[in-house]
Amino acid sequence: MDNSGKTIIIKRIKKGHDEAHGGSWKIAFADFVLAMMAFFLLMWLLAMVSEERRIMLEEYFKHFSIFEEAGHMFEEKEPGVIQAIEILPTRPAKTERELFALALEEKLKEAITLKLAHMKDQVIVDIVEKGVRIQLVDLEGEPMFELGRAELNPSAEKALAMISDYIRDIPNMLVIEGHTDAKPFVAGQITNWELSVMRSSAVRMELGRHGIGIERIAKITGHAATKPLIEDDPFDPRNRRVSITILIEAT
Repeated sequence: MDNSGKTIIIKRIKKGHDEAHGGSWKIAFADFVLAMMAFFLLMWLLAMVSEERRIMLEEYFKHFSIFEEAGHMFEEKEPGVIQAIEILPTRPAKTERELFALALEEKLKEAITLKLAHMKDQVIVDIVEKGVRIQLVDLEGEPMFELGRAELNPSAEKALAMISDYIRDIPNMLVIEGHTDAKPFVAGQITNWELSVMRSSAVRMELGRHGIGIERIAKITGHAATKPLIEDDPFDPRNRRVSITILIEAT
């Protein structure tokens, strides 16, 4: 205030750098670098796990939904042993055995569709109590074996070659079972019982030619016509078949 009684206001303008030159970009860049590190760490971990564990993870994320269930995670409690841990599920979580069986069944069906499309009605894959079963089934006019004999036809050899490619590196034990229809087989002293066993043995030898050793075989057996695939018609040609079951132990 001067002597005349007037108030004098002095404005001082400070000159500085633009706010755009602050440090906020550094935080965004740090977040980006952290995300990239996490991504490459995940890729490295996936490359280190076995095929069976990748199958289990694939099956888990295929069916996981945040809207239906909280899900479950996998934990390695002992070396080589993966266990499913439930996290507040709204429905029962599948066991490790079920996940592996489902994934293996899907892979085999995909392979059949791609490589054996013309035999899709003769190579049947399903899940049974003991594991995953693959059946080589006769059709009318399209047998897997020579009539009344244990020699494989070329179509059966091709199917077994493809199957071997998919189960050769799986350590699970195998059960091979032969079946016939109810038509009586008369050729000397041989019956349908012997024929079903001989065909199972022929399949075992063919698998051996494709790198599946005899140490992988848990059992070879024949059932003759006692377990028909088509129960209403024991004479149906589809009852003539050989099955390979990939055993999966319960967890």
